[in-house]
Amino acid sequence: MQGHGRGIDGAGHRSSRFRALGSKLLQSLIRNSCRQVALVLLVVALAACGGDDGPLVVRGDTTAGPLRERGTLAQARKALGPESSSGLDEHRLCRASWAKRGLELSFFGGPHRACSGADISRAAVVTSGRWRTDRGLKPGDSVERLRQLYPNAPFHETTHAKRRGYWLISYRSGCGLTPSLVAHVRNARVAALRITYRQYCGHGAS
Repeated sequence: MQGHGRGIDGAGHRSSRFRALGSKLLQSLIRNSCRQVALVLLVVALAACGGDDGPLVVRGDTTAGPLRERGTLAQARKALGPESSSGLDEHRLCRASWAKRGLELSFFGGPHRACSGADISRAAVVTSGRWRTDRGLKPGDSVERLRQLYPNAPFHETTHAKRRGYWLISYRSGCGLTPSLVAHVRNARVAALRITYRQYCGHGAS
């Protein structure tokens, strides 16, 4: 009888050990599942915040989406990915375009050479309706809406195409009154928004 009792005790002890082991395995599976769910939620949240479907905001005359004034081409590539095209224009400024985002940036750099990641941003032009100013104006909006959002913005009819349009923001420099945020219009609608970052007089508009 004593031997039989010991057998029962041993079986009970093994059963208890198996239950404890099963409980640990279950807890481990739950923890791993929670981590996986959290990782999926994080990826979804990041996609929602940084994906291609969200609005891109032009804040004042200093920031276009994730890009601030005097940012570099390398920083733009890090924030937006590789450009769809780039090269030097007739003024020897580097111009880089992200066609799917409706964005073109121009950069200062050394003369007579290819674009460099160290080039400093000079101007940004946005043409997609995904972009909007911090007051809500976006390409495609009517001139009537522009005037509602920027009632004091004057229209300048000038031979300088990059300055022709509604001057949403301007400032006085050594060159006189200078626009830093211009809304270009075509057929009574906003065709593009142009930020020309404030620079010392002499660099000219880009």
